[in-house]
Amino acid sequence: GDGGHLYRRLLPGYDKLHVRFYVRFDPQCAPIHHFFHVGGYRPPTPFPQGGAGQRPRGDERFSVGIEPHGNSWVWDYYAYWMEMRGSPPRGQTWGNSFIRDPQLAVARGEWICVETMITLNDVGDSNGELALWIDGKRVSHVGKGFPGGKWVYDRFLPGDGGGGVRWNDTRGGPEQFTVAAGGEPFEGFRWRRDERLKINFLWVLFYMTRAPEGHVSQVWFDDIVVATDYIGPLARPEQPERQQPEPLEPAGKTVRIGAAQPRSRLIDYRLRAPADVLAAVDQSLDDLEQIVHKAGEAGCDALALPEDTLGLGHWEAGNPSALGDVLPAAVERMLERLGRAAASHRMYLVCSNDTIDAEGAVRNTAFLLGRDGREIGRYDKVNMPIHELEKTRGNSFPVFQTPDLGDVGMLICYDMVFPEAARCLALGGADVIFNPTLGGAAIGDADISRAAFRTRAVENFVYIVVSKRGSGSMIVSPQGRVLAEGQDADGIAIADIEPGGGRAGGDAFNSQQDMRARLFRERSPAAFGILTDPDPRVLTKVPATISIPDAGRIANAALTVGGEEFQRADLLLRDGRTDEAARAFEALIARYPATWIDRVARERLARLGRRDEPDQRP
Repeated sequence: GDGGHLYRRLLPGYDKLHVRFYVRFDPQCAPIHHFFHVGGYRPPTPFPQGGAGQRPRGDERFSVGIEPHGNSWVWDYYAYWMEMRGSPPRGQTWGNSFIRDPQLAVARGEWICVETMITLNDVGDSNGELALWIDGKRVSHVGKGFPGGKWVYDRFLPGDGGGGVRWNDTRGGPEQFTVAAGGEPFEGFRWRRDERLKINFLWVLFYMTRAPEGHVSQVWFDDIVVATDYIGPLARPEQPERQQPEPLEPAGKTVRIGAAQPRSRLIDYRLRAPADVLAAVDQSLDDLEQIVHKAGEAGCDALALPEDTLGLGHWEAGNPSALGDVLPAAVERMLERLGRAAASHRMYLVCSNDTIDAEGAVRNTAFLLGRDGREIGRYDKVNMPIHELEKTRGNSFPVFQTPDLGDVGMLICYDMVFPEAARCLALGGADVIFNPTLGGAAIGDADISRAAFRTRAVENFVYIVVSKRGSGSMIVSPQGRVLAEGQDADGIAIADIEPGGGRAGGDAFNSQQDMRARLFRERSPAAFGILTDPDPRVLTKVPATISIPDAGRIANAALTVGGEEFQRADLLLRDGRTDEAARAFEALIARYPATWIDRVARERLARLGRRDEPDQRP
C-alpha cells in the first residue's frame, strides 16, 4: 500500500491553533511523500479534499503539511494558500516550503515532539503566521515582515539574499529579481479572503510513493493535542547529555559583550484587553529593537537585556488571572523580534520574561539566543524572594556550550544573592554568567551590591555580565575588576573579553594561569552537606513572619495601587493638610507592612512628630 491516514474535523473552527504530536519513524522507513496536515475547508467536510497543484481561492480551503522532506529527511512545511508561489514548467502550484535547513534532520528511530502553530489573517491583511517547534525548540516562525529571505519559485529561503526567481503568472514564465543581503521581509500569509474560512481539520497522513516492492515502512504516532495556545513537550526536557563543543577560542581571542541599561518601560496594569496589552508590548519592542541594533552597530558579539525585558511585571501583578491570555504571545513576539534584530548583526542575545505553560505554571525565564536568532537554551529562576514564591521555581543551573563565548550560564536577579547559584554554574563549566536583573547581588545599598557582583566573579573566576533596568549594568572580569559600567538610560556597557583567558591568580606559593584548575580541586564537598538541608537549625531561631500568599498579595498591591495611594497621601502633606496626611500614612502602614510604602510612610510620620522614630528595617 501507499500508507494510511486518520482525518478529524475541528469544529466549530478556529482562527489560531497549536497542534502537537509525537512521531517515531522506523530507521528503515522509506521516504515520505506527504505527512501530517492541518487546515481549513469551507464548508467543513467529513473527509479530506483534493486540490493538489491548484492554488486555493481564499474562500474554500488552505492547508499546511509538516513533512520530513524527501530523501534528505529534513523537517519543512508544505503549504497551500491563496497567494502561494508557482513553479516551472507551467506555473503549477505545489506546496510551498519555508525552512530548507539541513540541520533539521529527522532523527529516525527516536520519538520526536512536533508542534505547529497557524494563525489566520484578518480579512484584507496578510498578517497570518506559521510556526514550528521540534522537541520544544522553535525552529521556524514566519509572518508579516519576518524573517528576511528570498523566493526561489515555491521555496522561501530565510536569510538568503542576492538573485531570486519567481513564476510570473501574467507572462507565463520565470522572472528574475535581486534582493539585498539577508533578503527582504516575508510578505505574510493571506490564508483567506472570507472570515468564515477557519482552521477546522486535522489530517494524520502517512503517504509514500517510492517504497520498494514488499518493503514495510512503519511510523508511530502518539499524544496528539490540539489547543489554542502553545502546548510544548509532555515533560520539561532533561539537561541534554554533554557533547563535545567546538573548541573554545584560545586565550587572547576577544569577543565584545554588551550589557544593556534600558530606561523603564512599564506596561500599565490598568490595561485589561489582551490586544491592548500586546499592543503595548509591541511598542516596547520597537524601542528595544533599537537598543539591539545600537549594540550590533557597536560591534557587539553578545548583548544582555534585563529581567522583565518587556516590562510586564507590574501588569502581571494587577492581572494574575489573565496571564495565559498574554504571556505566550508576548514571549513569542519578544523572541521573534529581538532574535531577528540580533541575528541581523550575527549577535548572541540574552533576554528574560515570565512564561506560563499549558498547566498554568508561571516561571521567570531567561533565554539565550544564538547568532542566528534561534534559541540555544533557557533557564528558569531558582531563587526567588518570598513575594515571588507562588511562581514555579527552576530546579537546575544549565550551562550551554558555544563555539566562541565558551560555556554560558544565566542567573536572574535574586539568584545572585545566593553564592551557591553562581558556584553551581562555575562547577558546571560556565565561563560567562549573564545576569538579567532588576536588583542587586546582596541585601544592602548599591556599594554592597557592586562589591557582591565583583565577589561572585572572582570567587568563581568567571565573567559576569549584569543587565539592569535604568542603572547598574556592568561587566566584571574573572579577577573581579569592573570592565565597563552603564552610564545612561538606554545606554550599553561594552567590554572586550577573553572567554578563554583572564583567570590568572594564586598566592605566594603557587600561581595558576587559570585559577579554576586549583580552586575547584581545593573544595571539600563532603563538609558542605548543610547547604542542601531544607530545615537547618538557624530556622528554629528565626521563625517566619509572613506567609507566601500574604507576601505575594501585599507585593502585588504595592506594585500597582499602592504607589498611587502613597502619592495621594504625599500630596496631602505637600498641601499642608497634615491631619489628613497622617491618617493616610497610618492606613498605608497597616495596608502595606514591611514594604517601601511602610518604611517611607513611617519617615513622613516621624517628620510630622506623629511617631517617635521611622522604621529601622532596611
